[in-house]
Amino acid sequence: MNIDFKDNNYYIVPNSIKEQLLRELEKKNEIYQIHFDTLEGVKEKYFFKVKEEALLYLLEEEPLDVARNILSLLPAIEQEKDYHHKKLQHLKRRKKELSEKGFLIENNTFQDYIKTKNVIVMGYPLLEPYEEEMLKKINATIIDYEIPHHFPSVIHYSTIEEEVEGLANAIRKLNQDGVSYHKIFLAGVEEEYLYSIKEVFFDFDIPINLESTSSLFPTILGQEYFKHQDITKIKEKEILPLIKKIEDSLLFAENSSYYPMLLEEALKKTKLPVKHFKDAVTILEDVKTIPYLIKDDEYLFVVSFNQNKIPTIFKDEEYLSDKAKEECSLMTVREKNKKMKQAVIKAFSSVKNLSLSYKDTSLQDSYSKSSLIDELNLTVVEKEQVNFRYSTSYNKKQFGELLDFYYTYNEEKKNLTILEKIYKEKEYRSFSHAFKPFPLTVTPLMLSYSHLDDFALCPFRYYLKYILKLEPYEESFATKLGTVYHEVLSKMYDTSFDFETSYQNAVSKLEWDKKEAFFLKRLKEELRIVIDVNQEEEKTTFLTTPLLEEKIVIPLMEDVSLKGFLDKILLKEFHGKTYYAIFDYKTGSISLNFDYLSYGLHMQLPLYVLLLERSGKIQNPVFAGLFYQRLLHNTKDMEKKKKELRLIGVVASEEETLELLDENYKNSTWIKNLSVNKSGSLNHYLKTMSQEEKDEMLLFLEEKLKEFVSKMKNGEFYIRPKIENKENISCRYCKFASICFHDENDNVWLKKIEREVK
Repeated sequence: MNIDFKDNNYYIVPNSIKEQLLRELEKKNEIYQIHFDTLEGVKEKYFFKVKEEALLYLLEEEPLDVARNILSLLPAIEQEKDYHHKKLQHLKRRKKELSEKGFLIENNTFQDYIKTKNVIVMGYPLLEPYEEEMLKKINATIIDYEIPHHFPSVIHYSTIEEEVEGLANAIRKLNQDGVSYHKIFLAGVEEEYLYSIKEVFFDFDIPINLESTSSLFPTILGQEYFKHQDITKIKEKEILPLIKKIEDSLLFAENSSYYPMLLEEALKKTKLPVKHFKDAVTILEDVKTIPYLIKDDEYLFVVSFNQNKIPTIFKDEEYLSDKAKEECSLMTVREKNKKMKQAVIKAFSSVKNLSLSYKDTSLQDSYSKSSLIDELNLTVVEKEQVNFRYSTSYNKKQFGELLDFYYTYNEEKKNLTILEKIYKEKEYRSFSHAFKPFPLTVTPLMLSYSHLDDFALCPFRYYLKYILKLEPYEESFATKLGTVYHEVLSKMYDTSFDFETSYQNAVSKLEWDKKEAFFLKRLKEELRIVIDVNQEEEKTTFLTTPLLEEKIVIPLMEDVSLKGFLDKILLKEFHGKTYYAIFDYKTGSISLNFDYLSYGLHMQLPLYVLLLERSGKIQNPVFAGLFYQRLLHNTKDMEKKKKELRLIGVVASEEETLELLDENYKNSTWIKNLSVNKSGSLNHYLKTMSQEEKDEMLLFLEEKLKEFVSKMKNGEFYIRPKIENKENISCRYCKFASICFHDENDNVWLKKIEREVK
């Protein structure tokens, strides 16, 4: 790209072209008085700047996506013009309202200023008519480019995997011939290509700079921030500036009821940071900027030269229909598609070293070749013979897959004969699924019960879930229902508690589809019953001070902390001691079994005791009870429902403490099995724990946690599923069960320990 820089030039370019121009400027030993701006920046100065508060005003009557569309279309709407289309009339009314309320700020000096500049526009081939008119009025020069090169032949591949393999071979050959990776570019790379490119390029040792496709919102960190909105808890250095930028951008809405919705939108749009390499292949997201970014000594590989992919086909599905666009200065879909096709042809023909390819199928779909192939009379050639020179790792994987196919279907595929001459088949049969430990450098470590339970069930599961982060966050109906239940239950002890108000407030914070809304309506009364029963039953306890939704974090050792959210704690100070009981609500199944604490299983309630007592939140703690309460039951009979809402857990063995827990402890109606036999002894089925046993349990837990942390830091993520009563409890709900290839030798058989009956 040869640019003749001159003083007084005003460049209107996309940011990617601006960065390229700045690199060109660095090579010159002169200083120029020039200015860079984007098309959006110029439009804002030429027409008006929309105050951020305008969005809040529109949200009073419009959905968020509609409000965004309205604001983006305002420059194309003329107040003096009469429109027939209803949406255009609506836009005109909105523009007038926003102007009268002072939300549209005009720059009265910009038009005079810009006319004193030599305005140059590059990289915007899809200009709207009103944008072209604006550029004409400011005497801008739109730089087009020549078509100096002919299109090459187009390579045809059967599958997306073959296309990526051919791409990797071609890039490695270029690099071997002396072409640096930073001189190689890719275009047409959609999301369906990313997995194959990551895998194959890794095997071929090709560095590539991939932009992140993962947003901040669904991550654990993103969900934690969205829930608590506390930036002080963000410790990750790469994430902190992203959160800070979001907070700054939403300052205008911080006291608005729309803030959570806008925050969610911003978190979803914010991509996780990824590491970039200096000498690496680059993916170009926008083909329209190609002529300004690719030099004659650089190379461009275009994949997915398929119909509806290249060029992009726009459809009449936007906020304004083509019929409405014909009334105002906006392109119709037909005009946009025509301009897009021209832009693609010009972009690709500007590249001296160009490679084009297309595929027939991917894992999800089948494709046709791009219509441009026939329109431009391009020659289609079949893929070349695979070159096995560049990647031993990839070759071995291919060999293994071909042998898999051969032994499964007794069919010999192409290349098997070639590869078996290079590699020995005995390597194929020497596969070991065993995990090899490695030192873990991730610090600091913040653990919770769910982390520890996953590690106890199977260390390899923990590794995949929390180290490799292969399990995306999924907001199911069950998780949303649990959120609503927990929030309302946390309000029930407020003196001004109103069930209906608390319930509606909790429900309104989440989105529900029609099916979910139907079940939610039915489950609302279940929650009301739970609260009524709990309020009635707890009248017999002396522990009347509640701590609700309590988040507790304690240090375990250097750079390692334990955290937990305790649903409910009831406590009371009495004679210098603090008696407490811990409660955890469950909308699903309950598992209460301390027999397997030695394996690190079923530690949730014991860990809550550890968190509470080691946190220093209460003085001279005395254990009174530790309970689960299952909230949902499949019965309409009220007496049965009350019975099934009884607490399940462990109580103190000391009767003076039990009397404080429930004055009717000899025949408790709300704690299961808490009663006294005719002989005066506690119920045979009641689980009890003395204060001494509790102290011993906490010491044991601390040692178990240190053991787990040591294994985590040493990278001992072995495949060790647990077998309880002949049932594999580790793999039952594991999303990774199909990829670890565990066998019988990996299993850990739990030994049931019969506890002494008290």
